[in-house]
Amino acid sequence: MKSKIFNLKITFRIIAVLVFFISGIFLLTACGEGNPADKFYKINAQVPTHNEYIIEGLPTEAKPFQTINFTITITNSEYELVSVKVNNRELYGVSNKYSFYMTETDANITIETKHIEEIKTSDYVIFNYKNNTQIATLGDNDLSHVYRKLYVDFTSTVRVNNVLVDFTSTNENVIPLNALGFEEKAIGLTGLANTGYITIDQSKINVGTTYLKMKFKDNNTSKSGTLIVKIDVVSYGEVVCPTMPETLTFDFSDFDNDTTFTLRLSDNDYQGEIGDNFKDYSLTKENNSITFDYRMYHSYWIAICVGNSYDYTKTYKIGEKILGSGSSTIGFDSYQDNKLTFINPNKNLELIVYNELN
Repeated sequence: MKSKIFNLKITFRIIAVLVFFISGIFLLTACGEGNPADKFYKINAQVPTHNEYIIEGLPTEAKPFQTINFTITITNSEYELVSVKVNNRELYGVSNKYSFYMTETDANITIETKHIEEIKTSDYVIFNYKNNTQIATLGDNDLSHVYRKLYVDFTSTVRVNNVLVDFTSTNENVIPLNALGFEEKAIGLTGLANTGYITIDQSKINVGTTYLKMKFKDNNTSKSGTLIVKIDVVSYGEVVCPTMPETLTFDFSDFDNDTTFTLRLSDNDYQGEIGDNFKDYSLTKENNSITFDYRMYHSYWIAICVGNSYDYTKTYKIGEKILGSGSSTIGFDSYQDNKLTFINPNKNLELIVYNELN
């Protein structure tokens, strides 16, 4: 009899343990603490403070052991992406695409951006101060100015064809990489250069703003330097160029008193600025001067013919002249080598016109 009672006690104890175990499982499941692989975990993404980026393809929650794919696109050209992390672990994206492996915990995505700062000088290369960083798209009838040039100066001479440039455009919809190139400007036949220029194919660019990041490296000496320059692209004919008033006065002593003249003033460096690239003026011996808004750092071409309209086949020789001091670096207030340039405002350049055809 005792044996039967003992067996019943053991049976009751086993049943009690099973009931407790099953109840525990039921309670854990009811509380959401069942199989972690069946549970959804939250995905939290940092909100941009300057509307500088958008995130696409990122779910708000996911189960563990899934690969989460998403993209980050910079929408404000003044900013660049610095880092992307999930739970403080760095993610490395390709072409703005990122992914991570979901674990049994919430995923917190942090995104760091920074405002892009221009760099126009380095120990190796300097962005020439004369460059206008506002450039135009290609004009409908302007096939002669396909490439816009932005000049750089090297702090020491370099060998031609030895400088490598790695370009980055923060907005390739504005300036794509295939629109960019670089050439050294050789000093005569020496094979050396102390300047060069970035070429921008105006037929491939679009209106907008981008930053050009340019890493220069001398393949001969391993010297290097980085420049970062903000470029604004506008429609042809809308480039704003700084100007200063200048005066041209002509000596027509070689001609009869009643002779009339037509002066053509043409901007050699016209790159889609506001206003025309050339203008004609009527002159006489008495009314022998003009004042115009000179586009700074540009060189002009001038021609004079007799009559009330311009005739390129009958232009007369103009004497050269330099006003005051200057240098090959900053230029001159002058007309020489058929080029008109100014470095100072409110100058009056007096030129002699000879009664002799070119």
